[in-house]
Amino acid sequence: MYTFLARQPIFDNKYSVYGYELLYREAEKSSSANVIDGNFATKRVLSDAITLFGLENLTNLKPAFINFTEDLILEDFPLLANPNDVVIELLEDIKITPTVIEHVAKLKKLGYTIALDDYLGDYNFNNILPYIDILKVDFMQTDRLAQENIAKKFGKSLTLLAEKVETNEEYEWAKSIGYKLFQGYFFSRPITYKKKTQQISSVTFTMLMCELNKADVDFDKCCNIIRSDTVLTYKLLKKITTMEYFRGHYINKVESAIVMMGVSDLKRWLLLVVSIDNNKTGSDELVRMAFLRGLFAQELIKRSSLSNESESAFLMGMFSLLDKIFDDSKENLLQNIAISKEISDALLGKVNNIYYKLLTFIIDYENQVNSISLKDLGINISSNELHKLYADCVKRVDSTFNYI
Repeated sequence: MYTFLARQPIFDNKYSVYGYELLYREAEKSSSANVIDGNFATKRVLSDAITLFGLENLTNLKPAFINFTEDLILEDFPLLANPNDVVIELLEDIKITPTVIEHVAKLKKLGYTIALDDYLGDYNFNNILPYIDILKVDFMQTDRLAQENIAKKFGKSLTLLAEKVETNEEYEWAKSIGYKLFQGYFFSRPITYKKKTQQISSVTFTMLMCELNKADVDFDKCCNIIRSDTVLTYKLLKKITTMEYFRGHYINKVESAIVMMGVSDLKRWLLLVVSIDNNKTGSDELVRMAFLRGLFAQELIKRSSLSNESESAFLMGMFSLLDKIFDDSKENLLQNIAISKEISDALLGKVNNIYYKLLTFIIDYENQVNSISLKDLGINISSNELHKLYADCVKRVDSTFNYI
């Protein structure tokens, strides 16, 4: 399955790209958004841009203009993105209430750039204008007199963006009266991008939704649910690697990633990820196998002198099937997350360290062959104990995936 997202460049008066507006698309050949639910569309755009496409890949490190509804502003969803990465576009149908102004003012204080979309001169927006940085004026819905009056009134205090510019004549006119940014078919139509969707297990989706819909969210339980799903674990570590969280530290524990992100950001991020409509997948068996390998690796290493490395062993087991689940090479996938070099090299077969040997043993055990003995790993348990340990791990996997 593929996910689609469009981008349209925004230019300055020297034809240099200032940023890109990111737009929701249902299919590759869609020429418009066909948005029925604005909340869903923005959640989908922001979720896919951050966790699937990568904002830096979509925008070449230039700001991404993203539409936000009133509901999402009040829920603080813009906080999922770094202030340097996005421009928050307030839609023209937003109700300017004291609560909305309070939230916008907080975003402004945190360093976010705020744009007002499709401004036509309506006085109902007067109270929000002190917090606006960029005023987008629709050149198809306004005449030249209105465009000039807006420029005279706000040209010195705000950055004016002429949108839906269709001709060179309109561009030259807008530039002559003080507009600094430009967007429209004259410059470029939106270009749609697609990417294969890495889907969360249907069981994980259901469990998380049940937990997140509770009045008091149990984040320890959320952590355990995340750890049971390779895709979601990977998305979390990839999210953590973004600049607002990552400080050059390698992450070997899901718990550490959650602490680093913080409870409120985690909840918003999870709601984003699980809100997209294609979380149900036919690849539950691969996810089950990855989770089983993670648990088995964790329990085995606990019985060695390296028992304090149990979480690293768990991640190694979980990510051993990453390439099959994501349908991409391990090299590409592992470079996007901040796991330790010891685990990464073991997964790529570059070293013969404890993690590589442990993974080799587990794969051999699955295939009922014995190229590595547990004694070589410093683990001293009998065959009966080993079989019981594996059976217990299988039971834990079954218990997790039989939640519904």
